[in-house]
Amino acid sequence: MNFETKRAKTQNGNALIYIILALALLAALTMVIAQQGDQDNDDLSYETKEVLTTKVIAYTGSAKNVIDQMVMSGTNSANLVFSHPNSPSFDNAPYADKVFHPQGGGLSYQIADTSIFPATTVPASGWYINGETNIEWTPSSENDVMLVAYGISQSICENLNKKIKDDTTIPALAGTFKNILLSTEDGGGGDVLDTTSCAACDGYPALCVSDAGATIFAYYNIILAQ
Repeated sequence: MNFETKRAKTQNGNALIYIILALALLAALTMVIAQQGDQDNDDLSYETKEVLTTKVIAYTGSAKNVIDQMVMSGTNSANLVFSHPNSPSFDNAPYADKVFHPQGGGLSYQIADTSIFPATTVPASGWYINGETNIEWTPSSENDVMLVAYGISQSICENLNKKIKDDTTIPALAGTFKNILLSTEDGGGGDVLDTTSCAACDGYPALCVSDAGATIFAYYNIILAQ
């Protein structure tokens, strides 16, 4: 075998090695890209959950600010009116005590965002203000003002509790879910939120809870404790 033949075989062998190495590198690169893609999807899911959770917290803050301003301006908390803009009496004077009316509190009425409120419930999932429930751990036996995000997704519910108590556990209500969290105008009855109906809620001004079957999730926030 002459030198040229040897060199040709060597070159062919080297070329084969380079092809094998290139394929190995390509496979490794493909795996890395796939892993990065998975991480990006996880990050996006996490970021979306954070954005939606922040929206819930932000609207709660807006509602609390409106109620506080109304009370500081002289509105008796017992006279607060929570009629929705689609309520037949919404545009009936006087307006000063109406939380959602532009000439009253001026709180924006939020239509339920299905990315936050995916549940199909009766009454419909969405935002509710209840001025008819007394919470056991507030200062007096008077009814408190509570904002409720009713029918939110489980993942947002868990994320809210993680931020509140560093625990994603969602306590279940033992009492009638609707009556505790919703007003009579919204199809509820107004009741007492106490340690009998939710022992794990004791002392928390805000928490996300579920019904007994853990099928409906609701975030309550006491925006005016009395």
